[in-house]
Amino acid sequence: MWMAAVAAVGLASAFAANAQLSPIAPADVKWQAAGQGPGAAKIAVLEGDLLQPGPFTVRMRVPAGYVFEPHWHDGAEHVTVISGTVYVVFGDKIDRKKGKICLPGAYLAIPAGAHHGAWAQTAATLQIHGVGPLGMHPVR
Repeated sequence: MWMAAVAAVGLASAFAANAQLSPIAPADVKWQAAGQGPGAAKIAVLEGDLLQPGPFTVRMRVPAGYVFEPHWHDGAEHVTVISGTVYVVFGDKIDRKKGKICLPGAYLAIPAGAHHGAWAQTAATLQIHGVGPLGMHPVR
């Protein structure tokens, strides 16, 4: 699960309080592993800390075939697909027949407590923002 990997990495705030005054160029984004192995996701903190109170913005890069197992969050999650093809499904299991396609530019506002999962059809980059702590809970 990517949230557990983020916690294990121990990501803190990426920028000082006045960082919003300067744009972040793509070449300046600092990617870190969020998991292990060749199929691991990468995450970059653009603003804040998703594990602490307050606003946050992160980006994730996932390889083709990556699966976000069904889970839910304490707060709302806002996701924009920057590149790639991702499918999202709401409920307690990954049912690929019910997945909704999300192409570049797609935006999802996922309410707090909504059970959902996703998978990447192709390599993808996502931007996720909200108000922390986000908290991630697997659906059992």
